Amino acid sequence: MVTASGLSAILDWSPGGARGTAMAVSFFLNVAIGAGFGPSAVTLAGAHVFGAAAGLGPPIVFTVAAAYGLAILLLVPSFVRKGRNG
Repeated sequence: MVTASGLSAILDWSPGGARGTAMAVSFFLNVAIGAGFGPSAVTLAGAHVFGAAAGLGPPIVFTVAAAYGLAILLLVPSFVRKGRNG
């Protein structure tokens, strides 16, 4: 559901001639950040925040929560700006 809504938003808001490029950039960033940064962040959180005895559960939850928190912080200015402009 999350992936479909993101792709739908890209297709709805992109100009007709730029939809393919927008989708390509989206796919690249999803793979680059998701597959590149995600596993490394989980490993680092496991080693430096929780310790090896904690297993993978707590580092995964911590990494996902931190990523969602960052995403919310990055989205707040767009909502504030939109609220001022009506």
